[in-house]
Amino acid sequence: MLDELSKRDSEWRKIALKICGNKSLSDDIVNDMYLKMYKLQPNEIKTSYIAYAMYHIWINMLKVKEKTLFLDDINYIETNDNDYTTQLRLRVNNALEELGLLDKEMLLHTHEKSLRKTAKMLDMSYGKVFYQKNLALEKLLKTNGIKEWENER
Repeated sequence: MLDELSKRDSEWRKIALKICGNKSLSDDIVNDMYLKMYKLQPNEIKTSYIAYAMYHIWINMLKVKEKTLFLDDINYIETNDNDYTTQLRLRVNNALEELGLLDKEMLLHTHEKSLRKTAKMLDMSYGKVFYQKNLALEKLLKTNGIKEWENER
């Protein structure tokens, strides 16, 4: 049954592209349609039935993913100093620089790994790592950068 469907793959992709208007999304719709047809095992394969199934797959995708950014839709992303994300990264880096070396390393290690893995790697007890992380977070919250963020909200 899938062999019959795959013979008309280009036709299914054109129909899916007309439904959603996005190449990446249409590829996902066609792949989901193949899975759906494999599970249902219909006796007869009609173009109208496949198009109807793909339309409902697209509707379900819209319900699940309210906002999706596809790489095909991105022409060029310009990063400048006025970009909010860039400003946020600079503030985080500045706030981390104000911390001591131990506090900074503790926050970075526990962000990347679990507390247990960090404790094992640093040859410290779990409780000590937990305590040091909380101290570092308190110091980070007291830095000027974090106070400015709270005032902006």
